[in-house]
Amino acid sequence: MKVMIDARLPDPKGSGGVSQAVISLATALSSLQDCRPDEEFVFVTLASAGDWLDSHVSGPCRLHKVPLSWKNRIARTPLGPAARALLRALRSLRPPPPPGIAVSDGMAERLGADLVHFPTQEGYLTDLPSIYQPHDLQHLHLPQFFPAAELAWRTLAYPVYCARADLVLVESSWTKEDVVRQYAIAPDKIAVCPFPPATTGYREPAADEIADLKRKLPASQFIFYPAHTWPHKNHLKLIEGLALLKASGIEVPLVCTGRATPLFAEIQATVERLGLSGQVRFLGYLSETEIKALYRLCTAVVVPTRFESVSFPIWEAFEAGKPVACSTVTSLPMQVGDAGLLFDPEDPAAIAEAIKALWLDPALRDRLGTLGTQRLLQFSLEGMAMHMRAIYRSLAGSLSARDQEILAAAPLI
Repeated sequence: MKVMIDARLPDPKGSGGVSQAVISLATALSSLQDCRPDEEFVFVTLASAGDWLDSHVSGPCRLHKVPLSWKNRIARTPLGPAARALLRALRSLRPPPPPGIAVSDGMAERLGADLVHFPTQEGYLTDLPSIYQPHDLQHLHLPQFFPAAELAWRTLAYPVYCARADLVLVESSWTKEDVVRQYAIAPDKIAVCPFPPATTGYREPAADEIADLKRKLPASQFIFYPAHTWPHKNHLKLIEGLALLKASGIEVPLVCTGRATPLFAEIQATVERLGLSGQVRFLGYLSETEIKALYRLCTAVVVPTRFESVSFPIWEAFEAGKPVACSTVTSLPMQVGDAGLLFDPEDPAAIAEAIKALWLDPALRDRLGTLGTQRLLQFSLEGMAMHMRAIYRSLAGSLSARDQEILAAAPLI
């Protein structure tokens, strides 16, 4: 059984949780010790995207990098800037193409794959057995946060890829029910498999790396929120909550990581307007080791998101033994269980109260940190790897008795 996992992300650093899901999957499958001799998991990436996945692939997994196209090669020469400018000018002369449904480019067939897994929301039509992973249907719930072209593509492509795939993979029962409701997909065609934190496979930071990072922080104690500044990540309400706390005499430093989006200018202006410039720090996109260090250093993790399938920062906080406060949306209450505080993400006062509780109560932080560590034990890399292998084997027609037991078990969330 050869599985092609199509991870051809043009910009892994800008893809947020999707690239984290791929890293989690690669780390988990690489840990499998008892694969059959003919079982292989081939992660296909773009050479132009760099080595973002290289260190996470080993064991029964291997990496296949698609070479640079002629356009990428030209872009890397001294002619690159002029070529890009000419291409932009030519594109401006014609209207953008309508969104469409992609078809196989033959890569899976050339690799001799028995089935294809699409873990990045991108997909294509293929005659091979396939797994489509939409992650979530946020565009149907919060369409105002999507550019018109992307909204049009998702509206067209998601239902087609879900319908044409042999199996749809999601990370929570909430998302499964949403896919059933929105696209009329049969429930038995949808598998639920939560992905554990990608940070499990990150290198531990050295002492000098931690010392360097500390110099970038606003204070020795801080709350942490790792997320690109997309609108649904809800940085503005979080900042309003911090302003309420400051007005009551409680100053809580906040550290945020992730790429800046067009919304970042408004976020920065809000920070300045509310007088929080000294306590809110945006560090931008950091390395895996720096992210792992921040989880070790932070006092607590806050996740005020308006929409997620599941939240990787919650898992990552649990992995680091840190307490969590998060929003009540989608599957997050099921994900957190009793290991975190919940709040309404549209209510800055509720966000402030949850942060205040964590900030002022060390005993609460210790208790929630312990509960989070215990909660994560149910979502191990080994368990996820065995579950994903059973899913792959189900499409390849090679299930063992143990695989059947795994697939028959009720979803963890």
